Amino acid sequence: MKKSMLASAVTNMAPLRSKKLNEIESALRDVLSSYGCIEIFLPIYDYYDMLSSTTQGFSDENIIRFIDRNTGKSLVLRPDFTPQVCRYAANYMNNYPLPLRLGYRGRVFRNVNMDKGIKSEKTQVGCELFGLEEMTGDIELLLIAENGIKALKLNGHRYVIGDMKFNAELLKLAGDFKEEFLKALSAKNLDRMKQIIDSSSLDEAAKKFLKSIPFAYGGKDVLKELRTTAPNGEIKGRIEYIERFFDKLTELGIAEKALVFDASECKGYDYYTGLTFEILHGGIGSKIGTGGRYDNLAGKFGFNVPACGMAFYVEEIINVDKPTGVKVSFDYMVTGKDNQAQAEKLRAAGKSVLYVENKENKDKFLEFYEIGQIL
Repeated sequence: MKKSMLASAVTNMAPLRSKKLNEIESALRDVLSSYGCIEIFLPIYDYYDMLSSTTQGFSDENIIRFIDRNTGKSLVLRPDFTPQVCRYAANYMNNYPLPLRLGYRGRVFRNVNMDKGIKSEKTQVGCELFGLEEMTGDIELLLIAENGIKALKLNGHRYVIGDMKFNAELLKLAGDFKEEFLKALSAKNLDRMKQIIDSSSLDEAAKKFLKSIPFAYGGKDVLKELRTTAPNGEIKGRIEYIERFFDKLTELGIAEKALVFDASECKGYDYYTGLTFEILHGGIGSKIGTGGRYDNLAGKFGFNVPACGMAFYVEEIINVDKPTGVKVSFDYMVTGKDNQAQAEKLRAAGKSVLYVENKENKDKFLEFYEIGQIL
């Protein structure tokens, strides 16, 4: 097929890259299974109306939309798995005992600016956890992420953690100017933040605390400083929760240096309800996974339980853990018109076999494939 015939934003995997993708998916699915996740399969498109009210960052500019010619309804290629998983749990598994853990894999589709070189089609492997208490669920989610990373034999990653409950307390402190403060904080506009805070009637301790938020990025020392300078008990209490969360994770084997708190993280404020995280890898300078708590989302489908979830980004992981070798390999090549039965016997014995009917083509195949033994 000519390159010009492929949709420019759609991923086209070369053979070795495809093999690596399958290996990554398989390793991550095994980790999810070890945590009791039941794998479910979901359609690649859904109703516009359903997704528009339940998908983070949903906008007409970010989605790929089309019309169902039979019903006239608007459909959208799936931009996010979580709403679909919540609806699935609500409709088909609401009689299951809690906690309920569901796993998935597949592609999400987003309409993106191609000038930035971002693909509109991305492969994800992830899970959603329903009915776990906040601390228990938050810990399990990070442990799934950590064990997924270990299964892929990666290192050099960090978990950058934000907290929407902490942000909610900041907005309460900001009071009448909370909308302006949130807008400036989201944009990391430090000058505007300073203007807003200085013009307020807050006391000096509160002003100093709010001004420190964009710079509060780091580990347990940053959390300690925030707790020490917290202007009220509610903010202090939430910081103490995050400190306990960090302590439990390190007790369970996650390296302390891999845990980072970002006090100014507020993306998805209207979607997430508690802790959020991004898995960053220094080798590519971008995230290879993300997740968080969204206790209000499942309730929109009549499934009123606490929930959290996370997803690994498979293509980004491939950029870290690149395919090795230059050829696809097989255990055997069997040649000749009369030897097809021999190829089947080897396959029955668990061997990978490339059968070539015409012996004269053998050398041509050796240019493209690595063969253990030729028969």
